[in-house]
Amino acid sequence: MLAVDATVDSVIAASLRVARDGTRAGIAAAVAVSDPADPIATWIERALAAVTPYSNRTNASDGERAHQMGCLNLPDPRKCFEEVPVALAALRYGGGDFLRTLEATCRFGRDADSIAGMACGLCGALGGRAAIPDALIEASQHANRRDWGMMADEFARTCRAIHVRDAARWAARSDALA
Repeated sequence: MLAVDATVDSVIAASLRVARDGTRAGIAAAVAVSDPADPIATWIERALAAVTPYSNRTNASDGERAHQMGCLNLPDPRKCFEEVPVALAALRYGGGDFLRTLEATCRFGRDADSIAGMACGLCGALGGRAAIPDALIEASQHANRRDWGMMADEFARTCRAIHVRDAARWAARSDALA
């Protein structure tokens, strides 16, 4: 959940506070090169170059990777999945504008669906329903045969109900300990 007064910069700052090791370094590097004034091709080139040293993507075979890391089950903490740093870089590049962020993430390629989902989800969280163009919502609802507004309302009701139950349990536990 984002704070009511959250901004692109506060989301990135919070991400950097909680990220560790390679993920933190990847976020910092990718965000640092995200200049909204750049043409999109330049942003893609810079973001990819910035995150690559931290990315756990490799062209090595599984055997080579196992030798490099010692064990496939123990990932190198100096590395990261590039999706999170790139999503935050795209959020910065798009300045919170949904369509610009969506275009940047889709044109970035690679794991574009995950990157777009994260970055555009943050745009929606920052700007609410108004951040998403009506035509895009209508086209998505038609193509997917889903009423996303109704589903979001139902999800919000469920979250509120869970919060009320959790608050009641917390109050009961606090009373029992007092």
